[in-house]
Amino acid sequence: MDEKRKAEISGIFLLKPGRISREQRLFCISAALGLNVAAGKAGMIMLEIESKTQFETEVLSADKPVLVDFYADWCGPCKALAPLIKELSDEADSYYVGKVNVDELPDLASQYRVASIPTLLVFRDGECVNRGLGLMNRNQIEALLQN
Repeated sequence: MDEKRKAEISGIFLLKPGRISREQRLFCISAALGLNVAAGKAGMIMLEIESKTQFETEVLSADKPVLVDFYADWCGPCKALAPLIKELSDEADSYYVGKVNVDELPDLASQYRVASIPTLLVFRDGECVNRGLGLMNRNQIEALLQN
């Protein structure tokens, strides 16, 4: 990592809490590290989980529930569900949203017993607390987040 990148990351960590939100800080850190994130309309972030370490940091250690979409680029139902997942991410304020490509992280998918896609998992306090399989509508996904 070059010195400029280290300085950017150090500066972000030195920002006092309250000056920027956790979501803004997460976006800045992720961008500085070159992680793939997508900013939503309301400033929320949909995390594109690209490593097991990132999953542990951003999902298992999150301060809010996290809805994680296990998907594949070639999967028709996954493609159909993607706009709804993006919409939920844009509107989210009480939870985070992440995506895991099962072709890129098969060990992570296996660890959470993802046998078919799309699979939606809800994590709270580092634990998987709910699961939804297949193409789901908005009400079904919101119910996953509530239970």
